[in-house]
Amino acid sequence: MRTLLAVAVVAICTSGAPAQSEQTVVFVCEHGAAKSAVAAAHFNRLAAKRGLRLRAVSRGTAPDAAVPSYIIEGLRREGLQLPDGFVPSNVSEGEVATAIRIVTFDVSLQTKADSSRLQRWDGLPAFGAGYDAASRAILAKVDALILELSR
Repeated sequence: MRTLLAVAVVAICTSGAPAQSEQTVVFVCEHGAAKSAVAAAHFNRLAAKRGLRLRAVSRGTAPDAAVPSYIIEGLRREGLQLPDGFVPSNVSEGEVATAIRIVTFDVSLQTKADSSRLQRWDGLPAFGAGYDAASRAILAKVDALILELSR
């Protein structure tokens, strides 16, 4: 019984779903597979490094079926990764309602979000123009957000 419970806990903790005691930040881009995925990976690494009880998830408004290989490879070069089994998915009303911050990249949400918790990060470099420049721009924004939320 104990082994099954331990396996269940590990599965929940690695599924990309936030733990109960953590507060969630939701990053949303159109396909849920590039800007929001890279932002969530940077955010989760920085939050863990600083011992913050914050967790980010990546979502889309029209999700792709998978994360492009050049995003996965770029993350790997940076020492980052997405949660095991990650598949881009739609942002949900429940996530928007409970998140401490919702950050969108060049998209509008179909669901209502409290404007005090909503940030738009529009106009950042596209990954199609080069992974490194896009990731650096996202990292700078994520770093500022971590600093703001840790106060």
